[in-house]
Amino acid sequence: AADWPKGVPPKSLPSAWNGFDKVQLIRKEPCSFGWDWGPGLATSGIWKDIGVITHERENGGPVIIEGITWETSSTNGDELDQSSYEPWMAYLYMNFSLPADTTIHRVNVELLLTDGSGATFYDGFWEKLRILDLLPGKSGINLLVTSGVKPWWPNGYGEQQRYTLAVCAWAGDSERACVPKRFTVGFRSVELVMEDD
Repeated sequence: AADWPKGVPPKSLPSAWNGFDKVQLIRKEPCSFGWDWGPGLATSGIWKDIGVITHERENGGPVIIEGITWETSSTNGDELDQSSYEPWMAYLYMNFSLPADTTIHRVNVELLLTDGSGATFYDGFWEKLRILDLLPGKSGINLLVTSGVKPWWPNGYGEQQRYTLAVCAWAGDSERACVPKRFTVGFRSVELVMEDD
């Protein structure tokens, strides 16, 4: 902060605040950084569940899916027509955890999309996809879901229909060996309308 030519406001907080100066330079959520009745404590430490993963070292180690990014867009011309559930495009990106010395560069991916009753809406399999292509910001996996999924409507406009997406990934040159990781997903499309009222 001292290297900034004009400084970083606020230059000095009142001492009664018990807070931090220049909190915008701390890469943390800017809340609970002090108050007149308590100390200034910046958030720190573990912020997600932790665990120990053990495995046998075969085929370069396991492929662990840490999380996904799920994006959808409607192919319906009139997205406000609830009576018409046209096909949806879905875009899936994945984050993986791999051993540091892994030799895995390609993975097989299996997807299963179901609803609460167990009805299947999508079942797909891809072979030997490059891990780098599946990361957020890359090409990912593009799905055309044609089996009549219902959209997730805003509160007061309809139901918030959700689905279970089971994702399984394993090394591209090995036999199927994974436990599916399940995520709750929905289908909705948001558009910013810039027209005058």
